Amino acid sequence: DLYLHHAVKLAEALISKATYFRMEEEDLSKNECIGYFTRMTDADLFRWLNSSKIDFVREYASRIRYRRLFKVALSRPLVSFEPDAKKKLESMLGDIKALIEAERDLSEELGSVVLDMVIPELGDKELRKIPLLVGGEQGFDIVSLDETKEGRPLVHILKQQTHTIPSVRVYCEPTIASKVCKRFDEIYPMSDIPSYREDEYDLTEY
Repeated sequence: DLYLHHAVKLAEALISKATYFRMEEEDLSKNECIGYFTRMTDADLFRWLNSSKIDFVREYASRIRYRRLFKVALSRPLVSFEPDAKKKLESMLGDIKALIEAERDLSEELGSVVLDMVIPELGDKELRKIPLLVGGEQGFDIVSLDETKEGRPLVHILKQQTHTIPSVRVYCEPTIASKVCKRFDEIYPMSDIPSYREDEYDLTEY
């Protein structure tokens, strides 16, 4: 739950994107990046980000430091989208350039919108085969989790969550949320038959 919390995911996205633009700004090589980040402490990282000449990079660092994060404008499971839109969104996972380009499509002001893909590794395939020592009338035996009466419901829930948890989230200031959401709906249409419940948020509070 902590990993999936909006504040955690947004802070991760802000740091990742601020760092990406800072690296581009300094035109760092791969070896230079490795050298930088193997030596940096958290304090070093934020000092480095705050020294950027790019306004929103400094803004991102300040938002995290002073807890002035963007608000959640939209959060939808990937299963809610049309196949082409779903495929396009899934392709952005781990591709920061694609995410940044998608953010530019949502707002003309660079850095005013953060788009994040939430597709955690739930480990359902590994968990279902966890060996358990169980006892019965015939003595003790070792069986997989998904072969036990108690384990099958857990495995079933994990399997369901691999379809319901993967989602896309859009963060921005409340003042532009309506415009951003409208643009998002135009670019990424949803399926006709809703198979999800869209989360609703009070953009005045976190």
